[in-house]
Amino acid sequence: MGFFSSKEKDKYKLVFDLSPEAIVILDLKGNVTDINGRVFDWLGFKPEEMIGKSLAQIPFLNKESLIRAQENFKKRLAGQKIPPYELDFVTKNGEKLVGRVTASQITNGNKKITGLLVMISDITRQKESEENLKESEEKYRQLVELAQEGIWLIDEKSITTFVNPRMAEILGYKSEEMIGKHLFSFMDEKEVKIAEEKLERRKKGIKEQHDFEFLKKDGSRVYTSLETSPIVDRDGRYIGALAVVADITQRRQMELKLKESEEKYRNIIDSSPDAITITDLNGKIVNCNQAALELYGFSKKEDYIGISSFNLISQKDHQQATKSMAKTLKERSLKNIEYTLLRKDGREFPGELSASVIYNDKNEPIFFMAITRDISERKRIDRAKSEFTSLASHQLRTPLSIMSWYTEMLLKGRAGALKKQQKKYLKEIYDANDNLIKLVNMLLNISRIDLGTFIVNPSKVDLIKVINKIIKNLSFQVKEKKLKIEKKYPEKPFLLDTDQNIMNIVLQNLLSNAIRYTSDKGKITISIRKQGSFALIEISDTGYGIPEDQQSQIFSRFFRAENIKRKDTSGIGLGLYIAKSVIEQIKGEISFKSEENKGTNFYVKIPLELSKKSIKKYKSIYFYDSKTKK
Repeated sequence: MGFFSSKEKDKYKLVFDLSPEAIVILDLKGNVTDINGRVFDWLGFKPEEMIGKSLAQIPFLNKESLIRAQENFKKRLAGQKIPPYELDFVTKNGEKLVGRVTASQITNGNKKITGLLVMISDITRQKESEENLKESEEKYRQLVELAQEGIWLIDEKSITTFVNPRMAEILGYKSEEMIGKHLFSFMDEKEVKIAEEKLERRKKGIKEQHDFEFLKKDGSRVYTSLETSPIVDRDGRYIGALAVVADITQRRQMELKLKESEEKYRNIIDSSPDAITITDLNGKIVNCNQAALELYGFSKKEDYIGISSFNLISQKDHQQATKSMAKTLKERSLKNIEYTLLRKDGREFPGELSASVIYNDKNEPIFFMAITRDISERKRIDRAKSEFTSLASHQLRTPLSIMSWYTEMLLKGRAGALKKQQKKYLKEIYDANDNLIKLVNMLLNISRIDLGTFIVNPSKVDLIKVINKIIKNLSFQVKEKKLKIEKKYPEKPFLLDTDQNIMNIVLQNLLSNAIRYTSDKGKITISIRKQGSFALIEISDTGYGIPEDQQSQIFSRFFRAENIKRKDTSGIGLGLYIAKSVIEQIKGEISFKSEENKGTNFYVKIPLELSKKSIKKYKSIYFYDSKTKK
C-alpha cells in the first residue's frame, strides 16, 4: 500500500478487500508487496508466505507460466500494452488451476511507475467446460456419423439439409446425392399425401413415431420406422424437422428382436434389486418381482398379485397417490415421490417411488410400472444430520451472542470513547457477527423443520404493526435505493390469531427480498385483505424477477436464481424454503407469479384463527428470527 497517497488508500482498500478477483501487488523488482484475501482463498498461500518474495520464490506457477509472467512483467513496466493472458497456477496443496491475468501500472502523484497491480480471475471451470464441450462435440459427431439408425434433417420447405451415411445407405444413395432434394423426391404419390399430413403435424409442434414406405434409388421399396420431431427457433417458429429412421424391411428379424427384448425385459425385472410392481390403470397389481415381495413382506406371489396397490400405502397418503397416478398418466413418468408405505403385517416404513406408464402398440396406456425403495436408513441419516446441525448451531450461538453484546457496548462507548477508524472496524465486526447469527438461526430453523420439534404460540397479532415495523427497520436500504413503498391497506389494526414470531420471519424475508432484488427507483407494493377465513398478504415488486425455467425450484433449500447470483453474490437461499415450511405448518399457503426483468408478486394466505385441531398436530415449535440472539 506504500504506492498510494493517503487520499487513495480508502478507495484502494475497498477495491482491494472486496474484489472477487485475486490481487497481487508487485514492486519494480518483481517482489510481492501485498495480496488480498482472495489469493489465500484461491491458492492457499498466506500473506507471510508471499510478501517480500519474487515470483520465482513462490511455488505457485509452473516453469512455463513463470517464464511468461516474468517476461510480461518487464514488458508492462516498459509501458507495453499486454492483453489478458492465461497462466497455469499450482495451489499450496498441489491442485492445478488456470487463471486469466491482467496487469496494470501503479503510479504515484508524480505519475512515476512504482509497481504493478496484477488481477487474476479463476477460469479453471471455464477451461474444463471448453474441453468438455470439444469432447462432447466430437462424440456427437461420431455418434451421428456412426449411428445404426438413419438421421435425416429437412428445412421449413422440406428440403433435405443433412443425412448421415446410414440414412443414405438405407435408400441406396450417397449422402451428397440426397442433400438439396425435396423430401417428396423419395416417395410415390400415395406416400406424398401421407407425408403432407405428417408435415402439418410437425408444423403444429407434434412429434410422433410411425412407419413409412420410401423409394430407394434403384426403384425398390424400403419399409422404415420413423421417430420424427419438429425443429423450432428461439421464437417457437417451425424451421424444419428431424427424423431418426430405422430400416424394418426384415419384419421377421424385428419380430425375433422383439421377443428377445421382451425376454430381456422380464429378466431385468426379475433380477433387479429394487422392488418392481406392475399395476393396471386403477392400481390393481398384475405383476411384480421377488424384491417387491420381500419389501412388503409377502412370501407368495399369488398373495400379492390381485390386491390394490393402495393397500400398501398409508391412508394419509392415499390422496397424494391418486394425484400422482393422474400426473404420471399425463407426463408418462414421475420420479422420487415419498410415501409412508405398509408391509403385509401393517408396519409402516418410509418409501420412495418412481413410476412410468407402459403403452401398447397403439400408444395407449395400459399399465403402471413402479420402482420402490425403502428409505428408512436414509431418513435416519437425514435426522442425524439435522440433530447435528441443531447441536452445532446451539453451540455457536452463545459465543456469537457474547461477541455481539460486547461489540455493541464498545460501539456505544461503554468502555470509553472510540476513534473514527476504531468505530469503523468495530462496526464491520458487529455486522459480520450479526450475519453469522442470522445464518445460525436459519440452520436452527431448518433443523427444527426436519426434526418436527416445534411449538406454535398463538396470540393476537396486528399484521399492520408487524409490516410497518419491518419497513421501518429496512428504511435505510429503501432510502439508499430510492425505492417507492406503496401501502394498500388502512392504517388501522388488522388482527388475527397466529404466531407473532412466524409472521416476523415470513414477512421479514419477503420484504427484505423485495427491497434487495429491486433496482434503484423501483416500486414495492404491499396489500392486505380478508379472503374468507384467511388473511391474504400480497407483496409485489418491479425487480429482477425469476426466470421461468427456474421457478419450480424457488422454494428449494439453498436455491438462488441465476440472474440473482449474477447481480448479488451474497445470500444462501434458505429464506423462502423456511418461509414456505412455516406457512404450511400453520395451514397457510405461499405462492408467487414472476416475470424476469419485470418483477415478482408473492401471495401469503394465513388463517385468521389457528384452531386447536391444527395446533395439536405439532410436537414443539420454536423458530428463531433474524433478531434472536439468545
